[in-house]
Amino acid sequence: MSMDEAIQEFGFDCKIRKLSPKTIDNYRKQLKYLQRYLRGEYQIENVEDIRSFHIKQFLSFMDDIRIVFKGDQAFSCDFFGSFVDFMKRREWVFLFGVRSLLLFRII
Repeated sequence: MSMDEAIQEFGFDCKIRKLSPKTIDNYRKQLKYLQRYLRGEYQIENVEDIRSFHIKQFLSFMDDIRIVFKGDQAFSCDFFGSFVDFMKRREWVFLFGVRSLLLFRII
């Protein structure tokens, strides 16, 4: 499945879970950051090709960028665990170790 399709499906899932439109839009924007990074750095277009290494590199990259953006425009990984769980429930991708990485980063 393409990243575009996964992002759209995740948006539907968020809507069903009654998240606010603003929250859903923020999630979509942050997933687009991930999509652009994966496309530019690794030429990844499909969620099946994503590995924990790619996500770890992306989060590290976003930590570096956060210094430049200073807060309000910075990437937030708070939602990222729910996106990983969503993809795993759909059996699109299995990101071994990513959930524990995210829990560590959020705490």
